[in-house]
Amino acid sequence: MKKLNFSSINISDLEKIVKLTIDLKEQYFHEWFNFNYELNSDENIFLANLLKKMNNQSRFKIGEFSEEEIKMKFISPLLNKVDFIGLNYQDWYERQMKAKINGILFNGTTDFLVASGEFEPEKPFFFIQEFKKSFKSNSPVGQILAEMMVAIENNKSINIIRGAFTYGSIWQFIYLEKIENFNYRYAISESFDSFKLIDLKNIYKNLIAVKTLYCQI
Repeated sequence: MKKLNFSSINISDLEKIVKLTIDLKEQYFHEWFNFNYELNSDENIFLANLLKKMNNQSRFKIGEFSEEEIKMKFISPLLNKVDFIGLNYQDWYERQMKAKINGILFNGTTDFLVASGEFEPEKPFFFIQEFKKSFKSNSPVGQILAEMMVAIENNKSINIIRGAFTYGSIWQFIYLEKIENFNYRYAISESFDSFKLIDLKNIYKNLIAVKTLYCQI
């Protein structure tokens, strides 16, 4: 059986295996991005201080942070502040996933996912992939779509899943829907620059919306 690893998958690989259609309409993000949530004073102070802390480092100003440094210094504190731990979900890191899709075995390690489960992730709700500094290697779009397809395939009760991917300071959110066997539709949001305070606040609110609206069994 042919195998594909998440880390090496791109859009053209997926299009040879499944029917994959991008929809440019904004409707898939309307409820998500318009979630009614007001940041409290603590959250506003936290986000401003997080960005200020990064701005005070010269390596940040010239773009010399490594992928792992951005992840640990900036992304991890942000995700911890959102606090993806609830009654029926929690955050998971570096977890293995696999599934057979149209005769091809997809497998690999996810960067971050929110899923139900106590000791192992069971039903996934949301993914963040790549933490890439740039698009120097494969685009993260194909990789996160593959992970989301595997999540849908492993959980027959869902046909829609959401995620986000990062490259450097840029975040984009993504929606995937399984229409029927090996037929998928996806949409990608506008870009948010997390090193700009207004965009960082919107990223934070979008993540709060994920756990409030979509992390449900």
